[in-house]
Amino acid sequence: MASKKPRAADEKFCSDCGEAIAAKAEICPKCGVRQPTIETDFDKSTLQTATLLAAILGFIGFMGVGHMYAGNVGRGIALLLGGWVLWILFFFTIVLIVGIIFVPIGVALWIWSIYDVRSIIKNRSTVGHSHDT
Repeated sequence: MASKKPRAADEKFCSDCGEAIAAKAEICPKCGVRQPTIETDFDKSTLQTATLLAAILGFIGFMGVGHMYAGNVGRGIALLLGGWVLWILFFFTIVLIVGIIFVPIGVALWIWSIYDVRSIIKNRSTVGHSHDT
């Protein structure tokens, strides 16, 4: 059994015969089989930028911008619109919940103000028409 030649840093192994070939080779010179390629349409900076856009802008209500930056405009617009709908629903839910909490306080204050103004008027009429300053 013959041992294979070790692979150098600028080489890869043929996907069919296992021969060490140039890393950029599209076809193996030994067996003639086309080598599979891993296509990358992005680099690290694009990946980092899209991730950063998705994280920061998504947090403040602009979901989908990272997708648009990465070239998937349709999904980005869908996420953007969906995110806005969720923010609107969130806002109104909070307003309603907080509003419901303060309604009894407002009603109590309103009833107290009616009672208080009646008391002030009654006290003025019994004290001899003196006015508070």
